Amino acid sequence: MKKFTIENLKEVINYQMELNGYKERYEDLKQIEEWYLKFTTNKEKEKEFTEWLKEYLHNVDKNAPKKYVEKIANRIILDYWLKKGS
Repeated sequence: MKKFTIENLKEVINYQMELNGYKERYEDLKQIEEWYLKFTTNKEKEKEFTEWLKEYLHNVDKNAPKKYVEKIANRIILDYWLKKGS
């Protein structure tokens, strides 16, 4: 996705932290080693985030095919999503 920037990534990470009720944001997380393992989420929040992320990515690049947007969303989730809580 050629239009996805570091600013977009910051927005995505900030949204997932807000969605899960955390006050930490991108700049805070840069100071926490393996931060994505230290914060948790649940299935409902994961589903909500995934739907939001696909829409967000579509808005970043309206010409991107749906399958491509899904692939990028899955990659972001794989790389940056929070671990599942117990």
